[in-house]
Amino acid sequence: MGFPQIGISFGSSKIFKGLPYEFLDKFADGSIHWAWAKYLGEVSETGKYVIEENGQIRIGILGTYDGCWDDSHNEGSRLFIGTPAMPCEITTKLTEATIGDKTQAGLFISKAPKGFGGTLYLGICYKKDSAQEKNGICVVQNMWTNKASTTITQLPMWFRIRLGNTSYESSIIYFDYSLNGVLWTNLWTTPTPRTAWAYWPLNPAAVGLYTSNDYFTKQAVEGKFDFFRMKSIVKD
Repeated sequence: MGFPQIGISFGSSKIFKGLPYEFLDKFADGSIHWAWAKYLGEVSETGKYVIEENGQIRIGILGTYDGCWDDSHNEGSRLFIGTPAMPCEITTKLTEATIGDKTQAGLFISKAPKGFGGTLYLGICYKKDSAQEKNGICVVQNMWTNKASTTITQLPMWFRIRLGNTSYESSIIYFDYSLNGVLWTNLWTTPTPRTAWAYWPLNPAAVGLYTSNDYFTKQAVEGKFDFFRMKSIVKD
């Protein structure tokens, strides 16, 4: 016997509440849905934008504007939503990106989505001003602490974050990428025990889409995303 579903339509997308749970936004109706929280920085929103148009969401920062962090406030452009307290996976497709030195675009999970600490990012990272850092897909903590990386830079690219438990305090988090949306590669998994490293547990968690740049170089960055899906993982 299946679980009941309650659906709310918006554009060609739907929200489902209950079990199984699914939130799907295809960015099809030209306006940001009410379930999202839009954040363009605490110190200044100037030069930053989140725009839904032509079946995509555009998230970006204009050149010369700070989209990193200042006094423990994250100044990057982002769109986020809370996660359900159950095993779930979050997926998006980054179709196009305008990237400069020390910029990022992708998917994130955070216990403080407007702040600096307690955040892990999965996306395309460009770090061309440092011979010690690679351009490509990466997982970073609190903007630039590298956890894992590849040299893959081709687009489009699919990103996925999986929470593997019903408890924020104990959930292992998996960070995956795909070149076609079908075959997935795990790039990094949070270590256990969770107390072995800073900023966790998640309590509660938020997930979403983001772009960021560097406080000093202030390069322009934009990511164009085709969809965002968050759904529960129902175990037997």
